[in-house]
Amino acid sequence: MFRKILLILLAACEVFLCYTAFFKKGKSPVDREPITSCAELPERYMNDKEKDLYRKTVEALRKVSIGEANYYPVTLEISGLFEGSGEFEAAADKVEYFADKYVPEYTYWLEDIDIYFGSYDDTEYAYLIFSPSPEYRPEFDYALDDYDYYDYGEAYFKKYGYIPAEKIETAQRAIANAKDIAAKYQGKSDYEKVMGYAEEICKLVEYDHAAADNKLYKEKISPWRIINVFDGDPQTNVVCEGYALAFEYLCGLGGVECHYTTGDMDGGAHGWNTVVLDGVSYFVDVTACDTTNYTDAEIKRAHPFVLAGVSEVEPEGFTSRHIGKKSYYSSRYTYGKDTVKYTPEELRLVSEKAYPTKKTLYLLMGVGAVGIVLCALPKIKRFEKTSDEAEIEQRGEEL
Repeated sequence: MFRKILLILLAACEVFLCYTAFFKKGKSPVDREPITSCAELPERYMNDKEKDLYRKTVEALRKVSIGEANYYPVTLEISGLFEGSGEFEAAADKVEYFADKYVPEYTYWLEDIDIYFGSYDDTEYAYLIFSPSPEYRPEFDYALDDYDYYDYGEAYFKKYGYIPAEKIETAQRAIANAKDIAAKYQGKSDYEKVMGYAEEICKLVEYDHAAADNKLYKEKISPWRIINVFDGDPQTNVVCEGYALAFEYLCGLGGVECHYTTGDMDGGAHGWNTVVLDGVSYFVDVTACDTTNYTDAEIKRAHPFVLAGVSEVEPEGFTSRHIGKKSYYSSRYTYGKDTVKYTPEELRLVSEKAYPTKKTLYLLMGVGAVGIVLCALPKIKRFEKTSDEAEIEQRGEEL
């Protein structure tokens, strides 16, 4: 009787697993074009005019980041591109939002970006005002310099408006290290890349509580940027923005669609990621990976903050839940107003189901199949024995 009940239960589980693996549909996937870097993702949400301004802004950031151009001011001719300052300002706000989030390799030095509209001699211009963090501004030698510190003339910026060469070299080495990490996962599945990137970042850095608690943003921006993750220095760490931007950058190098997402977690400012696999959006919080007590092996296997399922999903946010062996974790993630404004709802409605790994499904199905065979084996043997006895009796009668 017990074997019969167990056999029925195993068979039911097997049917359910097959149904889940091959027939049951979750959230409808959205068609996505393959990407080669995260820099191109914002263009999906822009019209042609906005794209033009975005591309020019990104190119200006790139030149500043490698020392080819100074950072203030950058002038772009845009005559005839926008119909008045109102349309320009709306586009500029969108470009500022995306440029600060999708090209972290070019913005490691950037504290703030503002884009203004202006005209001169009937020619319209966009003025890009890049404000570098104090740690990326050159030092002044007042004894040898004829320029006053507050003189923002052309000659002043030609001499001082560049990122210091040693800072650029450090950034380039860090970016090269990031590319080496991404190269380790080439040829692997997107799932393996995502899990691997999270594990690599957690090994490289720890959460910089001092930077977060002391509000060092205006003095030292590095804990908020990817350079502190990949510079090879264990003493340089990051806060949530650094984790999320570093993860986004690795995903971009690996061709995985990933978005740096901002808002708040349980009422406090926070940054995390949205990863799109097979056309479905999933929640990833690498910061939580590194600030909760889970081993690297658990991260690699199935960390509750990487491609995890969530609950109470709405266009404005969701709840992350995880029940561990000895703890219960639950936090409310709420999107920032600009995230809601500039990113589509389909991206914000993350999956309530965790990413389905085929290995796990096949393993469970295999275990179920083996269980069914083991439970059914005694019945098969009994059937065979009964058949043999009947044959013997029949032969006896014939003799």
